[in-house]
Amino acid sequence: MVRYRLQTTATVSTRVLDFDGRTVRTFPIRTALAAGTYSLRWGGRDDGGLLLPNAAYRVRVEATDSSGTTTAEVLVTKANRAIYPRTPGSIVIALDPGHGGPDPGAVGDGTHEADINLDVARRLRAMLAGAGVGVVMTRDADVSVNRPVLDRNLDGEISERDELAARLDVANLARADLFVVIHQNSASDPTARGTETWTSGDHPWIDQNLRFAALVQAELVSGLRAFATSTWSPVDRGVKRLNFYVTAPYEEGRVPRPGQMPTILGESLFLSNAGDRAKLRSAAVRQAIAEGYYDAIARYLAERSYGARYAVLAAPASLVEGAAGTVSVAVRNTGNASWPAGTYLYLRYVPAVPYYDGAPHRGLALRRVSLASATAPGARVDVALRFTAPAAGRWILKVDLRIGDLYLSDAGVVQLQVPFRSTAAPT
Repeated sequence: MVRYRLQTTATVSTRVLDFDGRTVRTFPIRTALAAGTYSLRWGGRDDGGLLLPNAAYRVRVEATDSSGTTTAEVLVTKANRAIYPRTPGSIVIALDPGHGGPDPGAVGDGTHEADINLDVARRLRAMLAGAGVGVVMTRDADVSVNRPVLDRNLDGEISERDELAARLDVANLARADLFVVIHQNSASDPTARGTETWTSGDHPWIDQNLRFAALVQAELVSGLRAFATSTWSPVDRGVKRLNFYVTAPYEEGRVPRPGQMPTILGESLFLSNAGDRAKLRSAAVRQAIAEGYYDAIARYLAERSYGARYAVLAAPASLVEGAAGTVSVAVRNTGNASWPAGTYLYLRYVPAVPYYDGAPHRGLALRRVSLASATAPGARVDVALRFTAPAAGRWILKVDLRIGDLYLSDAGVVQLQVPFRSTAAPT
């Protein structure tokens, strides 16, 4: 349902546009509507009554009065599932359309992988945003992500690893719930074809990685079955494990800031295979791939036990060593299990490093606070973490939850990091 408010009496026209800007439904013009709030219910059908494909759509409302015409649009998503309906706005998904800029990725008969990846990512972003979910993308044009060009992994040279590190930084700094890396496949054997999903088995959240990868694989293959013909059908190549740079765990000197959330790399189809390539050139197939990712995200978030979104309410930038300070944090339960009373919120510190801390160590404890009552899924609790400033130096304060023996950072929930400086006490 779409609601809009008129400030004055106006004539209102409303239509629905698809992802490519085509009008798919036009509603009757309503004349002389008085000022007030109105609602519009759209059942996902076109002007002929046919059910439209699952996708993101824009509802455009134009109101004309004596002063002219005002236009407003709202993005809506037609889908089989809602994404974390308790509080969808507390969820953030990071999307990485692979390659871009000087790197076209795989090229098949003039079709560039980078372009396909970006189109799928844009379609997926629109569906997620229309469902009320936060989205960050590593790129939204045919460009590199490592701009300006920097030695982002701090190994003393500029290489492709810095481009990939820049993409990881986008996901980590957004503290995304999931990182979806979108690729297409290629092989020297032109008969190789099908769909596969990659992840890593070397993170503490291996179970979450494998579950998300399995859901992505199942939904991608399921969506592609709708396009089977007598000469083409999808091939399920399964879930595979490999430490690509974007899926790898921490490695000093090479991967200083790995992804800190469940991450998959999807290879939808093979650009090197004529049949797969023909499908990828179809907007309907690319939309089905985006829908497959969307449904996998929705299913994963509907079944995961634990999730959390942190927000700093107040924090000191610096204190004299030994002085008292307080970091106030809002914590929202974005999982499906309640946090029991006695759940601990920890404040720790580690030495400051460039960008942010990606190492697996937890740091030294400054304070822990026990939650006095249970926190239901979707609920928020505000916590004041009082601490004594550590020795003079530059630090990063880190916030993490522990439920029983489980630290949520070990389940792929990204910790909150706050830069902090302790100054020397006057002598």
